[in-house]
Amino acid sequence: MMIQGCLHYRVWCHGWLLEERQDRNLITDAGLTTLALGWAGDADGVVTRMGFGSSPVDPTPDDADLLTPFVKPLTGYGSNPGAVVLLWDLLPTEANGLAIAEFGLFTEAGVLVARRIRESPLIKSSALYLQGSWILSLTR
Repeated sequence: MMIQGCLHYRVWCHGWLLEERQDRNLITDAGLTTLALGWAGDADGVVTRMGFGSSPVDPTPDDADLLTPFVKPLTGYGSNPGAVVLLWDLLPTEANGLAIAEFGLFTEAGVLVARRIRESPLIKSSALYLQGSWILSLTR
């Protein structure tokens, strides 16, 4: 079995859709271990938070954090066969001034489970609202 992730998000400006992206992401080494512990019932293995950071550096398996992170609770979750769908948003009042170049999924204990970068940074302002989902799935 293999764990795969896919980040999907939309960027809105004053109600107008500016961009929509869907990309596969890296699952970190620490994330693999933490998710496996979660399957065994360890509460520290539960993904509960979404992060936004400013590093444009390509993800590596040993990544442990985002650069200048803004981290907030997920807004919800759902499921598909063999997958969990994690829902998130970034409100117009949040992380303004941050040059968003990366996204990350975190456990409550602060373990970075998954990371994805953008092609170019997005300067967050109060005019922008981000909304998305991150799907973690098991594949053969």
